[in-house]
Amino acid sequence: MTEPTPTPSQYLISNTHYRRSQPALPTIFILHGWGSSSERWGGVIEELARAGYEVLVPDLPGFGQSVPPPVPWNVEEYAAWAHTFLEALNVHPRLIIGHSFGGRVALRLLQTHPERTSGLVLCASSGLKHAKTLKQRVAYGAAKVGNLFFSLPGLSALRAFARRVLYRSIGEYDYFRTSGIMRETFQRVNEHDIAPGLEGFTCPTLILWGDQDKATPLADAHRFHALISGSRLEIFPGAGHRLPYERTAEFCKSVTTFAKELDGAQRNS
Repeated sequence: MTEPTPTPSQYLISNTHYRRSQPALPTIFILHGWGSSSERWGGVIEELARAGYEVLVPDLPGFGQSVPPPVPWNVEEYAAWAHTFLEALNVHPRLIIGHSFGGRVALRLLQTHPERTSGLVLCASSGLKHAKTLKQRVAYGAAKVGNLFFSLPGLSALRAFARRVLYRSIGEYDYFRTSGIMRETFQRVNEHDIAPGLEGFTCPTLILWGDQDKATPLADAHRFHALISGSRLEIFPGAGHRLPYERTAEFCKSVTTFAKELDGAQRNS
């Protein structure tokens, strides 16, 4: 008899690798971007821990040292997993940080469980649907032709190189780097448009963005700012998509300032 496929709520904590600073209160929970892991957040963890926060950063399922999901997941399932992960550790974060793909997951988590935190930091978040550019449409057509061309004898060895160049040129290198379950997961995740669910989103939100971001353009920052009522937008001149790693001290200063403002608002309420 075939065993039923585990749901995100059954995805046990033992399958997840995570980094956690020395216990303290309050806690900041970080959801990393696609292709990243908790390891990339070492500098941020140190900075925020010095500021008096406990920092919790899991490797999301399929990344870093965490086990991939048993079947391809979508945003809903990653958000359900994040909720279950916090429940399993009995953590109630004061602040959630979502970077890139992690921002998309954080938004969905808080749409379904708004009680999970007092505030959200969105950094270079994905989640907004865009019409395919002419360059992308041409490239996808070329990819189909290329599959036939590189299947010819003597040319198959060049297929991987050609695909890498093609997908990098249209900003889809993350797709190229994935395979199997995670490639289908990537497709499912990117089919989800977070915008319609932001009407009525009330979680206090700080939006941090680099004006040189090529992966999630600055226009997305302004759109999130318009969609999320009461949100604040801070733009970092000269910074790109890797803002938390490129400008760690400035990033953490913005985060801790926001966290202290939330603390003050709660004390005065």
